[in-house]
Amino acid sequence: WLWREQLVLVCQLLGVSGTGLRENLGLVGATLGIHGGLMLLSAPLLVSTLSAITNGHVVYNTMRADSGGVPEPGHCVDAEGEEVMCCMWQVDSHVAPVMTLAMLTLLWTSFIGSQVRTFTVAGTIAQWYFAP
Repeated sequence: WLWREQLVLVCQLLGVSGTGLRENLGLVGATLGIHGGLMLLSAPLLVSTLSAITNGHVVYNTMRADSGGVPEPGHCVDAEGEEVMCCMWQVDSHVAPVMTLAMLTLLWTSFIGSQVRTFTVAGTIAQWYFAP
């Protein structure tokens, strides 16, 4: 019973928020719409990020022990005799900056969407609560 006063206050605040949500049912649709819009905005960015990875070319695997010779199919080994891939995929030099920019843009977009959702709910509930 150490926190009885705080628990009573929490119950009152939850009651007010429940009443506010009941009086403003459009908030549910608005927040779902904001979240859906954020997902629609993020989808092309994710697709372009994935397509950026495909910009590159096949190169010789430097871990191979045959120094660039033509091995028998499936018999590429390293200096210790372990089987390794004969070739590797090397992305172009512009991919890393593009990926970094895309991830920062995605992070920024998600933060903006979160703030829009927060301010929409807070503004609606504040106008409802303080309306005469």
